[in-house]
Amino acid sequence: MELSQHNILTQLGEESGWLLVNLLSGEADQLGPEEGERLSRGEYENPAELTLKGYLVKPEEEARRYKRAYLDFVESRATDEVQLFYVPSYACNFDCAYCYQAGYEPEQRGDQDAVLDAFFAYVEGAFAGRRKYVTLFGGEPLLPNAASVRVVRRLVAPPVCPAVREQAGAGARLRERQVRLPVRA
Repeated sequence: MELSQHNILTQLGEESGWLLVNLLSGEADQLGPEEGERLSRGEYENPAELTLKGYLVKPEEEARRYKRAYLDFVESRATDEVQLFYVPSYACNFDCAYCYQAGYEPEQRGDQDAVLDAFFAYVEGAFAGRRKYVTLFGGEPLLPNAASVRVVRRLVAPPVCPAVREQAGAGARLRERQVRLPVRA
């Protein structure tokens, strides 16, 4: 038996302990400072529990479990929900110090209708019959202007997508009354 190659062991803080995660088994445990330190050296006191959770394994069994999980993933990805990103612009009215997009020059985009038509045509062709959702992404995808309102209206109008999620900054949000979002059951 040996520690799984799919374990992640990281110290949370000198007094806070450690976090042990196994990406193959899906298990996660917080360990005390001493237990985490011992495990980081490859020493452990509770092999039965570690084995049960997939942290301690027989390498040949783990290889079979990994292969089975990979094949299950490949088989399911053809029918699983797909996440699509729509980036209307990188324009943003914020100046967040942490923003990795700060260096992007926002393009001056005119009417998004042709772009949306092409996006929807691609989505319906490439992902026909699959569950899908669209994430609005960009500098600030919901800047309060007429173009943003048109984009959101088209994205939420049936039958495009059953779910639209947006990734927006802390401040700008289109108000429901501006877009008149349909109520979803």
